[in-house]
Amino acid sequence: MPRTSRADSKARTRARLLKSAARVFERRGFNAAAVEEIAERAGFTRGAFYANFTDKADVLLTLLEDSRLRAMDEIAGVLTRTPDEQKLAALQDWYDDVVSDQQLARATAELIAQPKHTAVVRRRLAERQANARSTIAEVLAAYRATTGIELPLSDLEVASLILALGDGIANQRHLEPDALKDDAFTTAVAYLWFGLLAGQG
Repeated sequence: MPRTSRADSKARTRARLLKSAARVFERRGFNAAAVEEIAERAGFTRGAFYANFTDKADVLLTLLEDSRLRAMDEIAGVLTRTPDEQKLAALQDWYDDVVSDQQLARATAELIAQPKHTAVVRRRLAERQANARSTIAEVLAAYRATTGIELPLSDLEVASLILALGDGIANQRHLEPDALKDDAFTTAVAYLWFGLLAGQG
């Protein structure tokens, strides 16, 4: 049997701690979650936790970053494989799945409300948005390359608008679930897209 490398062992420990943290945060939120419980549920000590993460905020932000990264990789692949006439439907299905995943919503809200974590949280959430924006821009650029479409805004600017639409509609849904139609996101994206096409001249 090949010997497990130190890097592989560390990666497995980190993965188990993240899985445990997700369960603890889901059950207890951020404030009531304890490092000891996260470590114990994963089968490790506090020392193992702090060898991988700075604190509770670090592990929660890592979970949020990993989740967004997986979601963006997924939709980039889906849109690449999906015929043009089915792209909006595929996009809406993906968006519904992402918005409905509220397992870490309580913990995230509690973390954001803590003043001592404000600077770190803002920086890392901004980085998460920037990474999502870059993925959207890459998908858009690849699509334009195959179709020859030119737009009056840069790919990053369009990506920023799409991201803002998605986040805004998600927030509206949480506050007033019946205020928007089920396909509000893709409807807004379609109007944005056709508006940009109309303005390219």
